[in-house]
Amino acid sequence: MNELKLTGGVRIGMTNITWPFATLTGTNARLDLNASIIGNYPFTADHTVSIEPYYSIPLIIGQGININPTVVN
Repeated sequence: MNELKLTGGVRIGMTNITWPFATLTGTNARLDLNASIIGNYPFTADHTVSIEPYYSIPLIIGQGININPTVVN
């Protein structure tokens, strides 16, 4: 099974965690987001509506992905 691991920042709701305090690990079956002090978030295909590119304005501030889950905690 191939695994991809990326380190960066994350925004969940109004909470923003900067690089390098978030890790996204992905396999064919799932994504796992470790957002250090606010918790771990697993995403499976059954619980994910879409994954889309994210670009801030202006672009130099940030870019990444937006994960749209079916269930919001």
